[in-house]
Amino acid sequence: MDEAKIKEAYMEMQVYEQQMKAMQQQLEAVDTQMQEIMAVKESLSQLKNVKPQSPIKVPLTNGIFIEGKITDTNALYVNVGANVVVKKDIAGATSMMDEQLHEITQVRAQMIMQLQQMQMLFKTHKKELKKMME
Repeated sequence: MDEAKIKEAYMEMQVYEQQMKAMQQQLEAVDTQMQEIMAVKESLSQLKNVKPQSPIKVPLTNGIFIEGKITDTNALYVNVGANVVVKKDIAGATSMMDEQLHEITQVRAQMIMQLQQMQMLFKTHKKELKKMME
């Protein structure tokens, strides 16, 4: 068998393998985002039980907090992107998180389909390479 074709098939397999690894890493990042959104939803749910004037530690930056008190548990300020902050109630913020979770779930499903297609192509190329080498 032609050594150049074998080399080319082997390189294609390596490319598929690298793409699959990258896709798996992206899936892990998406899974992390989904977990974060679910944690935010849980926090919003628990916020309903917090009484006004309850003490809270407010983050100023990563790892630095200042003490404060909650004045209104139903007035949330949400960064919606481009440093734009809007006021939402708990239901509105929860709805926003639900939308994000729905969107990211759809993206995840598409990524899984793409990964499965890559895996099928990888297996096909692996069989072809094996036949070439016989």
